[in-house]
Amino acid sequence: MKIPPTVGLVIPYYLGDDFIEGCLASIQASEYPVKTVYLADNSPEPYAGVNAPVIARLPLPAGIGFGRACNAGLAKALSDGHDYLIILNQDAVLAPDTISHLVEAMEDCSSATVAAPLSYDLSLKTISEKTYHHYVAPITGLAADLERGDLQLSYPVDYTQINGACVIFRATAMADKPWFDPVFKQYGEDTELFQRLLYEYNTPLLVVPRARIGHQHSNFSAKGERADWIAAQVRTGMLICWLKDPRRSWGGALLKAFIVALHTQWITVRAGKGHRLPTFWRRDIQLLGQLAEIRRRRERNYLYQFVQDTIKKDITGGQ
Repeated sequence: MKIPPTVGLVIPYYLGDDFIEGCLASIQASEYPVKTVYLADNSPEPYAGVNAPVIARLPLPAGIGFGRACNAGLAKALSDGHDYLIILNQDAVLAPDTISHLVEAMEDCSSATVAAPLSYDLSLKTISEKTYHHYVAPITGLAADLERGDLQLSYPVDYTQINGACVIFRATAMADKPWFDPVFKQYGEDTELFQRLLYEYNTPLLVVPRARIGHQHSNFSAKGERADWIAAQVRTGMLICWLKDPRRSWGGALLKAFIVALHTQWITVRAGKGHRLPTFWRRDIQLLGQLAEIRRRRERNYLYQFVQDTIKKDITGGQ
């Protein structure tokens, strides 16, 4: 009898008291067993819940950000020998059969490195209009198949069509590849990783529509100062993604990032959000100071070693 693949699941945790219990409860209700949940805790107020035997809390320096927290958890899960590694946002919940569908899709497509579920609201019944626009409509055939209720096991996708709130990685495929680039604080790190996997490492990316998570995407629901902050974070992350695009030379990447910077300013003014421009400009000046380092991180071996060194520091408590 074939032994089912083992799954290690990483939750990057930061001030998540309002969400984490629902997230953990959905994991415990999973039809497919999760061998270990790695709580990558970089919160200034560490997780104080009662640790179940399946939960391994990984204490990290406070505020290191989503990507670095994920990297530390993924490195620990990889060293523990799991076949598949899953990242799940602390404010997301799994449907009971989600992990089963994700593992099935990865076993079916042996060349795939990453797969993701579809994102619904927290009831797991409704896809929001904006989520549909970003993560369903662009995928060839998916919208029509959802309408008919006749879904394929998985659909090949572009790197922009994966919602990073939940992804599954094939451990063996990622063992020699850099994880998330620590140049990102929040927003953009998942897009840049998927971009590298698809275009530099030539590995297929999948969406598995029968696998569902419940998640309220903060990009789409934030208002006021929070929305302004997210807009600036997302824009900076987008510019770094273009600077690191493996399909372009460094000169071509610089030109593309410059065009995108001007375009995002224009559409921001047209949307009546001109008050965001000073923040954009401050961030652009900071980004100019990072260009030399970003260029170095386009090189795979340099980035791999940098990521490994950062993981070692974070796990041992260094900054």
